[in-house]
Amino acid sequence: KKMKNENKDSKDMCLESFEEYDEKKKEKKEPMYFGFPFLNNLHMKKLSNIVLLSKPNSGKTILQINIAHSVLKNSQDTSVIYFSRDDSFETVMDGFIALEAKTTRKFAEDHYHDEKTGIYNSGLQEAKDKERAYKAAKDRIKKWIKEDRLLIFGLENGLSTLADFEKVLKDHSATPFGQNSTKMIFVDSSSKISSGQTGVKEMAVVSRSVKSLALSYGYHAF
Repeated sequence: KKMKNENKDSKDMCLESFEEYDEKKKEKKEPMYFGFPFLNNLHMKKLSNIVLLSKPNSGKTILQINIAHSVLKNSQDTSVIYFSRDDSFETVMDGFIALEAKTTRKFAEDHYHDEKTGIYNSGLQEAKDKERAYKAAKDRIKKWIKEDRLLIFGLENGLSTLADFEKVLKDHSATPFGQNSTKMIFVDSSSKISSGQTGVKEMAVVSRSVKSLALSYGYHAF
């Protein structure tokens, strides 16, 4: 019925798709660079969905933050949304700052008072160097946020349903950077996103929904 209403037969539809295929091939597509050889070697150009699976407390969140930070550093035309249902905004931000300042996560968590490395408990010059690196890293990350290159939503932000998730994608896609950049979203973890209707869906169902939404707005999804 749909083909009749559009006055197209099967061959015409196929030829139309072929023309679109040909045009897409003419477009230059830059591969994604993640800073990790096992991901760089995938040469991802099309929209992708990557799922990280492992036992609890095995380092998935740290790996995701590392990948997200590396993408921002290596691909200037890339924007990242980090959406966490496990950790607070502060915890995720500490991870980004530690990587950007090339320091330890423990120092980023309490750079003033740490008994071994805190700026109040180390030599004067060392303290100044650490504080300078910390502030510079924090300023760069704040700049990314202002530019819409990086958005972080932690546990306390109250984003817990697929509707909340879609609103974030929609709002970011409407920004100048969201319209003109390669977009990535990191979801940690999809098993804790609610359907908003009948409680929490099974992980596989929610993961498919998250993937579908991300792809529909033009995002690579982790």
